[in-house]
Amino acid sequence: MLDASRSVTVAGNLLNKELKKPFLEGLTDEYKKLREDFASKRATKQYISLTDAQKNGVKIDWTNFTAPKPQFTGTKVFDNYDLAEIRNYIDWGPFFIAWEMKGKYPDILKDEFAGKEATKLFNDANALLDKIINEKWLTARGVIGFWHTDRIAPDTIILKNEHGGEITTLEFLRQQSKKAAGQPNFSLADFICPNKAPSISPNWGGQVSHEEFYAEANPSLYPILKEFVSRMRKEPTEAENVLWQYLRSNGIENYSFRRQHIIGAYIADFVCLAKKLIIEVDGLIHQLPENIESDQQRTEWLESKGYKVIRFSNSQIIVDTDNVLKEIKEVLDALPFAERKNYDSTSSPVGGGQEGASDYMGAFAVSIHGIEPYIQKFQAAYDDYNKIMLQAMADRLAEAFAEVLHQKVRKEYWGYVKDEALDTAELVKETYQGIRPAPGYPACPDHTEKIKLFEILNATEVAGITLTESLAMYPGAAVCGWYFSHPQSTYFGIGKITDDQLHDYTKRKGMSLDEMKRWLSPILE
Repeated sequence: MLDASRSVTVAGNLLNKELKKPFLEGLTDEYKKLREDFASKRATKQYISLTDAQKNGVKIDWTNFTAPKPQFTGTKVFDNYDLAEIRNYIDWGPFFIAWEMKGKYPDILKDEFAGKEATKLFNDANALLDKIINEKWLTARGVIGFWHTDRIAPDTIILKNEHGGEITTLEFLRQQSKKAAGQPNFSLADFICPNKAPSISPNWGGQVSHEEFYAEANPSLYPILKEFVSRMRKEPTEAENVLWQYLRSNGIENYSFRRQHIIGAYIADFVCLAKKLIIEVDGLIHQLPENIESDQQRTEWLESKGYKVIRFSNSQIIVDTDNVLKEIKEVLDALPFAERKNYDSTSSPVGGGQEGASDYMGAFAVSIHGIEPYIQKFQAAYDDYNKIMLQAMADRLAEAFAEVLHQKVRKEYWGYVKDEALDTAELVKETYQGIRPAPGYPACPDHTEKIKLFEILNATEVAGITLTESLAMYPGAAVCGWYFSHPQSTYFGIGKITDDQLHDYTKRKGMSLDEMKRWLSPILE
């Protein structure tokens, strides 16, 4: 029962022999009608193809667009942020909803029926907040980041470092419901400037187009290999981890490397695409005769594709790191730059954009730590009221922390609206320029993109937030998302998608169809 006040009546109907049968028959008829109504609504919903939806994206004039430049690129960490400041940004509406009290804040405090209890609840919450802040019960930790960004396909974005090296590729979904004339089929990618024809300098550092990224992957094996790649990245060997710390973020002469990169039917440990250099890390198993022969065949095939392959043992990398890095640098210097494949950008459905143009995009992750010992204390005292109150306040502080940082991003760190002057009520209504959509929410319902967000922010290490198997965040009082700055950026819901987008997205993500269906099941038509 949703309404506890009806439970006695319902129980009475079920226990009365004369009333039970008509009561259950009435329920059956009621739910039959609900199913029929739901089915009829689904039948009237119309969808268009993904291709048509992409052609009907948000219309933005990119011709004279100049992207606002952030104060920095990379990440900035906030440790033990002032809770007293965060407190001022709390949105109290969801707090009362959590206590199942209907009404808008602050009007609910004066409500004829709920006002008295709402005021008591509000006062108790603020008293607990005083104790949390004065006695330092909880700690606020967070991280933000900004990167150069290009849209290389209708729903695909590349994040790059300051040298042009690729950091990661983001994939977005697009609305497919049929719209009225003049209404777009939204995708978050629409709010990033398309790079119609990226310029190539002699020091392009491994930046690759979306098409080139997949060009050498074996189509039939790719989904299986991608699963192996995910596991390998999560469980690197000690030697791989040591070497990756130097290769990531253009650590050697500003050259960009990819790790566990799929080439044909093989997974290369580390690849610099700018120089077509592959670095293989060999454990003891590679000394077995059958593996020596297999490695030789693999090397010959890769070299036939124009790659240079060098190998190091685990012990070499761990014990003699400096010489390993020196050798890698020498090989890089000796190799010519790879000839990059050309793709016809004039037929690209992305359209628009300026040659060589670049946009920016941001991300954030914030969390409230330290709740556990106090929850245990309240549980031990059978104090459910204060236990629930503390959990609710931790959630509100996490959301408020996200609001604080977003305002600082707009006015200072990205600075695209330095003169913004909004009060708390206006912030709650989100009347500001820019959005911060979160993976798993309506505009980007795929939770798996959260993994990339955590990787580029290093959120687990610097903000203490971990992802569960279902990609929920721990601690629970945590918020993450993307930053978009364009004046036309807005929140929306993807709604349902059809099979053509499911298959296209599955291919772009490099995942199996079954796995993709599992993650996207709530939005599949």
